Amino acid sequence: ENHYWIKNNMLDKIGRMAPNLQYLSLRRMKFITNPCFAEIFKALTQLERVDLTDCIGLLPTAGNLLIDNNRQLSHVQLSGCTNGVDDEVMANIALHLEATLNFLDISYCKMVTDAGLAAFENKKYPLDSLIINGCNGISGPGLKKWLVSFQETLLDLEAALMD
Repeated sequence: ENHYWIKNNMLDKIGRMAPNLQYLSLRRMKFITNPCFAEIFKALTQLERVDLTDCIGLLPTAGNLLIDNNRQLSHVQLSGCTNGVDDEVMANIALHLEATLNFLDISYCKMVTDAGLAAFENKKYPLDSLIINGCNGISGPGLKKWLVSFQETLLDLEAALMD
């Protein structure tokens, strides 16, 4: 977390050096560039958990590469990836992680709108934790429609929807 002294040219080798990595945390490493993320995610195909909190260098291209190559992800923490999570990434998560997604944090991802959440409609996810603080592009009705996809696993969802 926040290891600012590790350079991109070192980090971009992670995927090639540890292709069977299952858990990756690059939390608060704000200096990592999108090409570096792409190099990391190109070789990783076994990830189950990823924490990229506050990685502002992540863009949707590398975010989609992460999802495309790791379809068994169960824990996706993208809080504060303000440039990296948009409606296209959300649609990719909806398409490829339906069977495995248990935890999703997209807090402060301001490019996510109701259109990105619409990709989750008419699907069921095993999600038991959802964190969406500060997502200004999401409306109440859009959120309500989205939460129906998690109604079987999120606790107290009925009470939340009634409010």
